[in-house]
Formats: sequence, C-alpha cells, structure tokens
Amino acid sequence: MAHLFRARASWAFRGEKDLGAYVEFTRAGLDRLVAAGDERTLAQQRTNLGYGLTLLGAPEVEGVLLQGIAESERAALPVQVGTHKQNLGLVLARQGRVSEALAVERASIEAFREAGDRRFEAASHVYLSIILEIAGDYEGAASEAELALAMASSYPARRATAFAALAAAKLGRGDVAGALAAAHQGMALLAELGALEEGEEHLRLTLAAALAAAGSHGESQAVLSEACQRVLERAAKIRDPRWRQSFLENVPENARLVDDGAVISP
Repeated sequence: MAHLFRARASWAFRGEKDLGAYVEFTRAGLDRLVAAGDERTLAQQRTNLGYGLTLLGAPEVEGVLLQGIAESERAALPVQVGTHKQNLGLVLARQGRVSEALAVERASIEAFREAGDRRFEAASHVYLSIILEIAGDYEGAASEAELALAMASSYPARRATAFAALAAAKLGRGDVAGALAAAHQGMALLAELGALEEGEEHLRLTLAAALAAAGSHGESQAVLSEACQRVLERAAKIRDPRWRQSFLENVPENARLVDDGAVISP
C-alpha cells in the first residue's frame, strides 16, 4: 500500500501537477510505512513530503523537515539529511531567519559533497545564493550561483534556477546589463524545457526587475503578466482550496505575482 500511494503521489506531481494531492498521497504512504515498521524507507520518503510542503509554503513545513532530519540521521541516510536541510534553509530564509538559514544550507552542501551528489549539491548552492541575496551579500550570492552553474552542466533545469540566482545577485550589486544577460539565459533554458519544477517564478520576477531597472517598463510588465498567469494556472490544478491558498499566499514569489498592486521599480 505504501508503494501504491508513492506511485499515486508521483502521478499527482508529474501528471496532474496537483501539489496538494502529491502531499496528501505522500502522507498516506508514510502512514503505511509507519504501520509496516519500515523506518529506512520512511526516512527516505519523508524528503518528498518536506519538498512538497516547501513548494506549497505550508505552515507546518519546518516541523516536518526537522522530523525528517532526525529520522534520516537515525537511519544513517546522509543524502536525505542534506535534502531536508536544503529545504529548511529556504524555509528559514522566508521567515527572515537568515543566519540560521545560512548555517543550515551550508550544512546541506557539506552533506552532499561528502556523499558525492553533485546534482543536489548544485541545488543547495542555488538556495544558498538566494539566501545570501536576501542577506544583501551580493558578491557571495553571485559566487554561489556561478559555482552552481559550473556543477550543473548536465542539468538544464538546475542551470535555469542558477541563472535566476546569478541575475538577482548581479542586479543587487547594480550590474543591470549582467542581470539581464543571466536572466535571459535562464529564460532560454525555460523555453527549451517548457516549465520548471521549482524556481520559475523567481526567474521571471528577476527578469522583470532587471527590465524595469533598464528602463524597459513595458517589457517588464509583460513579463509580470505572463508570470502571474502561469502561477494562477498552476494554482488552478491544486484541487484542495486550503493548499491552493497556501501556494498563492505563503510562497513569497507567488504572493508577489498575484498581488494586484505589485509594481517592479528600478
């Protein structure tokens, strides 16, 4: 039953694009793993729940991620520990707990480095870049984004999010031309892929901000309009109204896009 719920969750995520259903089916599978006493698989699958709740901006996500870290440490699963810490860093940054976020995200990088998992390490470098940009350390943010790009040569989706982080860092330090170039490179990858599992809103918002800073306000508003439409389309696929509301209100990029009064200023 646990594996059946896992398969159903996978279809909800990749086929139906319903993040709320993905979380609920994942939870149902975890309940069966608890009943079966399969602690190792439980710890492995808890990462899916933490990731889904992070994408939804769920209020309970921090507790789930901390539980996942403890379970994964008991089961001696360092990659799962790193995955939970990767998501936790972003969650803490969204709460304004930047110092904690930086420490946790750096710990996730170390976990993936020790495990030799370059794909997930690259993702943590992207998250760390975003957190540093929030902290106002634009030089550090740019360095982390460039490191992620170097590590993710075989992962176009990760490169797209790394270009978004690099563009935001360059914009923060006043390099508008550099920000535009990086954002357009990210958008080119997005066009090839059609969509990103995560980070698409950040990429589009950063491009809009860079265009506005360059004085291209009409283009900026067009980018914002399309980005808002994409977010609303994704939200419409979330059938549970509670999760739909969380997705639109608790994820900062989504909330910014759907805010009728949102204006990108140079």
